[in-house]
Amino acid sequence: MDYVQEQYQVSIATGPNRYPKIFAACKRYHKEIRSSKRLNILSFGCSTGEECFSLAKYFPLAKILGVDTNKDVLAICNKRNTYKNISFSYSNYENIKDRDPFDMIFCMSVLCKWPETENKKNISNIYSFSIFKNTIYKLDKVLKKNGLLVIYNSNFRFSESSTYHKYKVLYIPEVDESGFVPKFDKNNNIIKKRSQPKYDGCIFIKIIE
Repeated sequence: MDYVQEQYQVSIATGPNRYPKIFAACKRYHKEIRSSKRLNILSFGCSTGEECFSLAKYFPLAKILGVDTNKDVLAICNKRNTYKNISFSYSNYENIKDRDPFDMIFCMSVLCKWPETENKKNISNIYSFSIFKNTIYKLDKVLKKNGLLVIYNSNFRFSESSTYHKYKVLYIPEVDESGFVPKFDKNNNIIKKRSQPKYDGCIFIKIIE
């Protein structure tokens, strides 16, 4: 399957500093665990750039790459960009894997389809688990050991993917939910609210190369 066809949420809705508690927790992790390291950060599905610009304020010395499949929003990103440490690129696997490995990858409200999956019982024909799993697999390949994979507001649980065993959850008390989009199982069937699994994190530390 072509990488672009595997892509995620197509909405360009965004805003500045949308996830302050999550960003702050990632900053604390870097400060406490890897304070001497200059970070290489990927914003996967950067839309019009607000996430990258927000991350630059939390990590002013980091090298930040924003990628998206929408060429119109990338043009907006480049026009608005005044940061020397931020760059933008078309989102295909070649453009990502040829960069230096990343210390943090943010997938925020992007590994989903919304509102297309609202009130659906099965989303096989909208955004399947296999697509989610394949995207995670490729992102894992470009993330360093001890790096952070941040997944928020996805249609599937990271813990159900075959890549999950390489990670552990970074629990933070101020964040006890993982987004509002409906969750589906490996067979693409809705997980009813009364059967919804307990919150199992949104910030994941890679512990196995």
